[in-house]
Amino acid sequence: MDLTGAVTVFVPTCGARPSLERCLAALRAQDSTFTLSIIQDVAPMDAAFNEMLARCQTPLFIQCDDDMILRPFAVSRMTGAMQAAPRTAIYAHSLWDPHVVRPIIGAKICSAEALRAVGGWRNVQSCEVDQLARLKAAGWTIQVTWDQHWEHGAGFIADHPLNVGDHDPMYTPELAYERYRDLMMKQRRFGQALWVEGLPKQFLARVKGSAPCTTHPNVELAALAGCIAGFVAPLAAEDREKDFIRRPWTAEWAKVAEVLGI
Repeated sequence: MDLTGAVTVFVPTCGARPSLERCLAALRAQDSTFTLSIIQDVAPMDAAFNEMLARCQTPLFIQCDDDMILRPFAVSRMTGAMQAAPRTAIYAHSLWDPHVVRPIIGAKICSAEALRAVGGWRNVQSCEVDQLARLKAAGWTIQVTWDQHWEHGAGFIADHPLNVGDHDPMYTPELAYERYRDLMMKQRRFGQALWVEGLPKQFLARVKGSAPCTTHPNVELAALAGCIAGFVAPLAAEDREKDFIRRPWTAEWAKVAEVLGI
């Protein structure tokens, strides 16, 4: 299926991310053709997203982060769903996350027209949440593909037909620390993902050996430390989007890693 005139897939990435090649290999294996563009070393995150909008020459675009491994049907399915949804600004789809062993909302296809109408993304913490509010206020629709059973902790299977891929960053301890510190802080500020609040106990069980690890034990320990850090850090200190070039969490992580011996 030729979608080159319909959709662009953007891959924002910084540095040498361990999952990038797997991400690109999955895009090369899609059952459709499309425009592909890599956003390399643009930060903070809102700036990378706005670069997508500046480059986009198609009506639709997909934000495929460098830790998303899309299944072969993903681009064609997402494009078809979006084309059948008038006045929809963003259509979000679920990914399987093997680390937290559950689906999460991840892959998004967007209307370039809609996002330009609200001025793209702003440099605030969780710029995507901020943008969703502005889109809704402007009369655009946001759609999500989601199994209602998931709200009750049921039906978590990797090959669920709604999942369009996997969220698999190939965590290092530092990446895990940053990921879960950020998730916990955003949950405290916005409260939109209740499953995040159960992560500390989930990771603690793995560290203690009462539940199996899904990755290296040091990654599980770093993930737990990140959750704790995100729970106690002052929210006022985090009012901008993540910057994967400046990496302001690096010094903090170095101290944590020294204490933990990892």
